[in-house]
Amino acid sequence: MRAIFHCDINNCFASIEMAIHPELRRFPIAVAGDPNERRGIVLAKSESAKQCGVKTGDPLWRARQKCPRIQFVRPHFEVYEQYSRGIRQYYKQYTERVEPYGLDECWLDVTTRQLGECSCYLPLAEKIRLDIKRIFGVTVSIGVSFNKIFAKLGSDLRKPDAVTLIEPEHFREQIWPLPVSSLLYAGRSTVQKLWRSGIFTIGQLASVTPMFIRNLLGKNGLKLWVYANGRDDSPVLAPYEQPMRQSLGHGTTLARDVSSIVDLWPTILMLSEHIAMGLQEENLMGFGIQVYVRRMDLTFQQFQMSLDFGLSASRMIADYSLMLLAQNYDWEQAIRAIGIRLFDLHTPDEPHQLSLFGVPEQSRKNQSYAQIDGAVQKIRTRFGEDAIAVGHLPKLKHWCHPPGGSNL
Repeated sequence: MRAIFHCDINNCFASIEMAIHPELRRFPIAVAGDPNERRGIVLAKSESAKQCGVKTGDPLWRARQKCPRIQFVRPHFEVYEQYSRGIRQYYKQYTERVEPYGLDECWLDVTTRQLGECSCYLPLAEKIRLDIKRIFGVTVSIGVSFNKIFAKLGSDLRKPDAVTLIEPEHFREQIWPLPVSSLLYAGRSTVQKLWRSGIFTIGQLASVTPMFIRNLLGKNGLKLWVYANGRDDSPVLAPYEQPMRQSLGHGTTLARDVSSIVDLWPTILMLSEHIAMGLQEENLMGFGIQVYVRRMDLTFQQFQMSLDFGLSASRMIADYSLMLLAQNYDWEQAIRAIGIRLFDLHTPDEPHQLSLFGVPEQSRKNQSYAQIDGAVQKIRTRFGEDAIAVGHLPKLKHWCHPPGGSNL
């Protein structure tokens, strides 16, 4: 029988901020955007803020109403990623099968330790829980079970800082009375369809016939029925088994509506730097780029193109993003939000089709800029995010054409 752990960092962003700044532990805190900008909402909250009724997505004024003592902290996503990587590395001393589920959650398959029944793994789960608190200064909730779905449910049942066991002999008593919405992958529209059919609990879902649930929800509904009956056999994937990322992107709501390419440049460059950092960490480059915008009337438009060479440098990503906008956006309305996504990702050593027209020059330029990105990141890692920044704006007159004049 398998023994699967699901480890969930409690109140991840807020907990990491309090680990870095212990003086914040005296207050309810919320990691949030700038109160003076439209993205001023709660992204994460501490346990004490949660007890006051503060919810993720609350506007800051509402969070302040619910919890007058609350302290707002700006997010530091690079730090959260560093903590996440460090904690995953800690898990790997017990098993190579560590599968992330977002920054704050991981599944671990520890059955190779040959301890027998799931309950025999409780001392190991307790050791991990205490070590994470001691080493990293944050707490985790751990679900211990015989499959991934129930391990995830177990970590959700008791928070914060707890270990919960769900065994095959007793899962019906523990799991079946829970609302069907607590089942992983049961989204809002799926849950509403189940409610309309009189299915409100996981036990009720488990008791219907497979034919009924397939007719109601299709193949995905049949998967939920399998999960509700404790028959999930999906493996915990080791890093070398996990599918390669297909795309990488970043987006933001602008502080004010923007009506020109010039005003978009700082935001485009900031997004491009985030994407370039992610590509560098995973040793990937994108052979396609997409820019998507939300206009002032809240409608969306997107523009994309495929490339004959791999993009990985922030300046090249920014240049091609702005070129896409210059060539395609009509500016009948101002832009409220913008995002960039690189797709068709590959590692640099993967074979790919080359073009005969001008691509080597662009490829060399990308490599040069990528080396600069690497040097900048080393400086920021050592001296802080504000240690170095772009200090000029490029000339914009050529951006209606491919950067460098290459034939695309």
